[in-house]
Amino acid sequence: MGGRNFGSLVPLTPEIVSRNLTPDKTGRPIGGRSFAEFVQIIRTGVDLDHLHPNCAASTASHPCFGPTQPFNGDLLQVMPWPIFQSFEEHDLKAIYEYLKAIPCIAGPETGVLHNDCT
Repeated sequence: MGGRNFGSLVPLTPEIVSRNLTPDKTGRPIGGRSFAEFVQIIRTGVDLDHLHPNCAASTASHPCFGPTQPFNGDLLQVMPWPIFQSFEEHDLKAIYEYLKAIPCIAGPETGVLHNDCT
């Protein structure tokens, strides 16, 4: 799951790629995220991996979103977190446990988008 390339949201910005939600070798979903981190991501949309940062927080070698873009690069751009932010904690725990039960899928990418299944 994950790894879908949505392309650039606006011309000349980094491509947006969805994250792999399946467990990694730790057995925890979303690349080994704890339940507390999962809740933080679901409720706020924060990108804890900082894959698409704003340019002020980026190095010159990493693609970033410029200051005039109509979105915050610190947030997950294709995840519908506003829909999930009001879910009860027991509902979020059920989603987290479901994601833990899915077998690890390594994916075609390397780095954060690639799960280490071994």
